Amino acid sequence: CAGMAQSDAFEDITPARFDEIMTLNCRTPFFLCQKALPLLRQSQAASILNIASVTAHKGYVRQAAYAASKHAMAGFTKTLAAEVYEQGIRVHLISPGGVFTDMAKVSRPDLTGEEMITAEDIAEIAAFLVLRRTNAVIDEIEVHRANKAPFAWLRFEPSRDDPTILEVRLTRWPDGGEEVLAHGQAHGATVEWLAGP
Repeated sequence: CAGMAQSDAFEDITPARFDEIMTLNCRTPFFLCQKALPLLRQSQAASILNIASVTAHKGYVRQAAYAASKHAMAGFTKTLAAEVYEQGIRVHLISPGGVFTDMAKVSRPDLTGEEMITAEDIAEIAAFLVLRRTNAVIDEIEVHRANKAPFAWLRFEPSRDDPTILEVRLTRWPDGGEEVLAHGQAHGATVEWLAGP
């Protein structure tokens, strides 16, 4: 199924543009899944695999409508999984970061594709999910580029100036700049948060 990106300031998104993005990225896969269920119930190895985006979990500047559509897809995918797993239908979600596709080339012409996720990477992950029929089920896979920090943008770590102070650091996208959001004094397993960064 196709997808549609956008790169507009929140205030510039028109109702028509919002509806267009929601229709292609959420409404269409929603009803495709619905129409496929009768056929999938006849299979001994039925799987549904929806491809959302890292924006289903994180907010990015100028991607409000796209993020809304991918949050919605993630939400209905989780609900669908809960409704059909007892019927033997497995529902998976892949949430990739920057994949170098034609859509990415249009929405982000500044990207060269170097060090980005490829469509082939996602295809291999999809094949792994649907072909692996054991008693262990993977509901969702979040995928990031190898040159991105793993697991989150927020990190808790000792201050570089004073190791007794714990800092909450935010890594900004896309420039990789850092900002200290909060800091506190560690007391064993607890932290006394201090005013200001």
